This record gives sequence, C-alpha cells and structure tokens, in this order.
Amino acid sequence: MNAPSLSEQLRRELIGRRLPRYYVHRVVREFDDHAQDIHAEGKHATPARLGDPRQLARHFAREFRARSFAGRHPWLVFLIGPIPCTIALAILVFTAGFWLLDSLGSFQPAASTRWRTQFLALVACHVGLTLPLLTVMYCFGRSALRSGCGARWLWAVCALECALALLVNTQLRLPTAPGNGRFSVGLSFPPAGNWWLAALPLLVAVGLTWHVHGSSRREQTAAN
Repeated sequence: MNAPSLSEQLRRELIGRRLPRYYVHRVVREFDDHAQDIHAEGKHATPARLGDPRQLARHFAREFRARSFAGRHPWLVFLIGPIPCTIALAILVFTAGFWLLDSLGSFQPAASTRWRTQFLALVACHVGLTLPLLTVMYCFGRSALRSGCGARWLWAVCALECALALLVNTQLRLPTAPGNGRFSVGLSFPPAGNWWLAALPLLVAVGLTWHVHGSSRREQTAAN
C-alpha cells in the first residue's frame, strides 16, 4: 500500500468521524509531509512507518473533540443548552425593544392609535421572536460542525428550535387608557402553528449545511 492510498484512506476515515473539513485538510497535509520525509530518507512509506489510517483517525478525532466543551459533552450542549439560551436572549431583546418604545412615549394611550406606534410595536414583537431563534440556531449549529460533533447535532438543535417556534404564542394590545395595555409571551398547547417562525431555524440549518458542503467541494477541487 503506497502513501497516496494511505493518505486518501486517512481522509475518508477523518470525514467519516465528522471532523471539520479544515482540520481534515490540515491533518492529511501533515501526513503527506511525513510520508515525503520518509521517502527523502530513502525509505518506503509503509503502514508500519506511517501508522494505520483507522487508528490515526480515531486518535485525531478524540484529540480534536477534547479541545472544546461541546466536543466533550455534546448531549449537554446541544440538547439542554439551546432552549434556555433562546428564552434568555428573547427576554433581553423584548426588554430592550419595549424599553426603547416606552422611552419614545409609544405606550401612552394618546399615541397607541397612531399607525407608526402600532408598526413599531409589531416590529419589536417580531424581532423579539426571530432574532433569538436565528442567533441560537446559528451559534449552536456552527459549534456542532466546528467541534467535530457533526451535522446530526446541528439538526437536533434545529428540531428543538422549530418545536419552540411552533409552541410560542404572543399577545400584544396597546393601551387605549391608562393601565389597560397587555403584552404576554408563552407556550400554547396545542401548538400555535407559527409555521413562518419555525421555518427560520430550518433555513439557518440548511444554509450551514450548504456552506459546509460547498467548502468541501472547493477544497477537493483545489487539492486536485
């Protein structure tokens, strides 16, 4: 078995273990450099000298995942973390948005009937729902890919975020008299059916997956 076939086998093993493409490229390049050094010494690059690709891939995968908390504890990060982070971020966004509207006098009864006030309140409500979902999906999805955990954890986060989007329910009524305004956010059973909102995490997940596959194709083209 020659060095090129060993190199290609190592590449397949590393990809099969869901390691990021940039890391696979770097490991294979170092492997090829090591094989060239052996050839320069007038020796044959045999598996005994270079190492078994399967064992090397297992070693590199274990070493790479040990670098990050997400790689060491994927169940905790990608199944427990997304929902609390989304809720916490939504609280911050809603608080900031409605504090800004209140500082502009938008919640005064005299201003509640203006179309601009109603439009700004509707925008603040939608931003409070969409921004946390998009941010958490992107951050956790990217972490799943870059930590070597793989796309399966990206889609696990996507399923959680889509389920949360379907269950969330908001009520907004601007005040027409002092004290009679109402704003609430909660979970509804059966689901509220916010399909447009549930589509946002799905779009982010598809975008991340497409980007990874596109980068892989570009790397393979450059290598060839």
